[in-house]
Amino acid sequence: NDGKWSENKSVLNLRVLPPWYNTWWSWVLYTCLFGLGVYAFLHAQHQALETRRVKELEAEKARFYVGITHQFRTPLTLIQGPIKLAMTDPNYHLHQGRLGKILENCDQLLGLIDRLLQLSKIEAGFLNPRIVHGNVISILANRVDAFREVATTRNLNLAFSTSNDTISLDYDQSLLVDIINNLLANATKYTPEGGAIEVTAAIRARGESRRLIVKVADNGPAIPEEEKDKIFDRFYRLNAAVDTANPSGTGIGLALSRKLAELLGGTLSLQTGPVWKNTFCLELPIHKKALADTVSLSKSVSPTLSANSHTFAKKLPPLSAEDLPLVLIIEDQAAVAAHIMECLQSTYRLHWAENGQGGLDWATTHYPDLVISDVMMPQMDGFTVCQQLKTNFATSHLPVILLTARADQDSRLSGLTRGADAYLAKPFDPRELRVRCKQLLLQRQRLASYYQQLVAADFAAPLNKDQVLPEGEQEEYAFVLQVKAKVLQHYMESEFNVQKLAKELPLDRTTLSRKLKSLAQITPTELIRSVRLQQAQKLLADPSYSIAEVAFACGFNDPDYFSRLFRSELGVSPSEFRVSA
Repeated sequence: NDGKWSENKSVLNLRVLPPWYNTWWSWVLYTCLFGLGVYAFLHAQHQALETRRVKELEAEKARFYVGITHQFRTPLTLIQGPIKLAMTDPNYHLHQGRLGKILENCDQLLGLIDRLLQLSKIEAGFLNPRIVHGNVISILANRVDAFREVATTRNLNLAFSTSNDTISLDYDQSLLVDIINNLLANATKYTPEGGAIEVTAAIRARGESRRLIVKVADNGPAIPEEEKDKIFDRFYRLNAAVDTANPSGTGIGLALSRKLAELLGGTLSLQTGPVWKNTFCLELPIHKKALADTVSLSKSVSPTLSANSHTFAKKLPPLSAEDLPLVLIIEDQAAVAAHIMECLQSTYRLHWAENGQGGLDWATTHYPDLVISDVMMPQMDGFTVCQQLKTNFATSHLPVILLTARADQDSRLSGLTRGADAYLAKPFDPRELRVRCKQLLLQRQRLASYYQQLVAADFAAPLNKDQVLPEGEQEEYAFVLQVKAKVLQHYMESEFNVQKLAKELPLDRTTLSRKLKSLAQITPTELIRSVRLQQAQKLLADPSYSIAEVAFACGFNDPDYFSRLFRSELGVSPSEFRVSA
């Protein structure tokens, strides 16, 4: 019986077990395969959508570049044409009117470039508004007045009205001006002759929140309903059938304006109507958290220091051709470097370095009087060059001008915080470049005269407390005082010389000589001699000291040499000086 039971049990188990395709693990496998299939399907759909989106974006970009290329070619043609005629035709004269047209087209190119750069910075998150608090009505009225001449030439009726004479809020003036300029430029461009444009400003209150509403309305051709939202896209332009006034427009003005409005915490939208066909509505929140809009004035440098009647401060000699200031130009574009050299060649000695690292190496070995550097360069950018020069003790006093196409406020601040003395945007005005160079070198000359008087003056009162030195000059002033203090400490030692002075500081002899020469137009040898002669004057006032004793006490081994040197510097002998004192 036991055997039969076992056999029957085995048969029973075989009948109860399900087939493999109906087990739990087979259903897990089915589920995984189904999931993989769904994922593959969705992934394929996503890839198809992404591919279509990329193709659409590339098509929009292609249309954008075609339009923008045309925008570049038109003013370039109007610039290039007259210049070529002037070069090939000796009878063709670039009179004031033609030059004005060339400059006008240059301004158009610059405006287009600025808009492109500004839009790319916004999308990259690098543009930060500089918020101040002030009245925006005056700014709006000023912008409207700026477009009146254009409106008059096209016989357009341009009006501005506001419900409040003063509307104060937090805003960025440059960004607000850009928005209003774009809206007014579009309105004057697309409104047909004899049409009307109206700009209004009012306050709208909703509960506790208050908003500024600026509307720019025109009665030109209405923008179709299906185009209303698309016109604010970066690469989008109206269909040529609609955009008849400007078939080659770039389509970035409105996209930029909306981005700027969002940066200010506001919105920019389009409304249409039967009378005013297109009304662009700018809404900005009214806050009063920022500081009042003020203008900061920098202090000018006018070093003055009184000295006694017998000083050893040398007057700066007139510059000969060989002594013209040495200017280092660091610029990777040869054509731009040649233009800068052409602007400065009659006034300065010039050296060109074609990259940042080469310019830095040359400046630290030749010590120019002024450095002009581009910002965007290979190997080392201009910001780094400036920072390296300003943090290197041997070159920290050198004036640096940064020249760059990055003209935005943040880039200017970035350069200035790295110690740049001036920041000019390309294309620069040659007159402004020459004035900047001249003023920076004049400032260094005034400081050199001041440091000379500082060396010659009584060490007990080296600086008038009311004296204002430029920012960053305190380190150079401290260096001059330190050098003089070391000389005063050892002037009585006849073996004390430049080598020992450099070791005391501590500096190498070359760095000491070049640094002191650049700052005070005096060599270390002349400084040591000057301090010794100053101390000799004090001792000569005491008749108990003989001339020879005074000479030995001031570090001179030869009393005769001391007398000759004293007469050479002061014009009188030691004995004559004692009588007059």
